[in-house]
Amino acid sequence: MKQKVTAVFDIGKTNKKFFLFDKDFKQIHKEYTSFDEIKDEDGHPTEDIHALQNWLKEVFYKILKSEKFNVKAINFSTYGASFVHLDEEGEILTPLYNYTKEIDSEIVNQFYDKYGNDQELIRTSGASRSRAY
Repeated sequence: MKQKVTAVFDIGKTNKKFFLFDKDFKQIHKEYTSFDEIKDEDGHPTEDIHALQNWLKEVFYKILKSEKFNVKAINFSTYGASFVHLDEEGEILTPLYNYTKEIDSEIVNQFYDKYGNDQELIRTSGASRSRAY
């Protein structure tokens, strides 16, 4: 009989980790990897989203095909506020934009001109304008 497990991907900036936990939350399997950063179109270091995606699929499909484990739940934890643009089919269109990438001050000013006073937005959202410069 297959053991019921919870799968957890913990995607850190440096290390990518995968764990399986049993019903008592005891760790019964782990895998670690890391990838070299790549550069986005502006030369800013960023995650190699394709390498990450391939690793996630490889690890998860291996566990799904396993005769030992029955995945009942899955969880993801990740770092930062990074993002990537996807098309209608979920295919990756751009590099992953790392949360450490500076935003041009002209774009930031246009945003605040359109959406309101920066101090009010900072107060109500908890965002910090200092990250943009």
